[in-house]
Amino acid sequence: MELRKELQSLRSRVESLEQELKTKDEEMKRICKQQSLPIDQVSLQGRSQDERCKVNFDFDCHVCLQHD
Repeated sequence: MELRKELQSLRSRVESLEQELKTKDEEMKRICKQQSLPIDQVSLQGRSQDERCKVNFDFDCHVCLQHD
């Protein structure tokens, strides 16, 4: 029974993280469009979640460095 609770908790966390990732992706696209920056040439679709997170992180760092 304890494992079922843990599994449900982890599933809920994954769903939350996926929604957060989707929100960040949309925010990045909006910012790129506003600043007329090219979105990463390689589509984020079809990549694993870890790869998308890394691309998002790298892009966020790039954008933050441009603003400093």
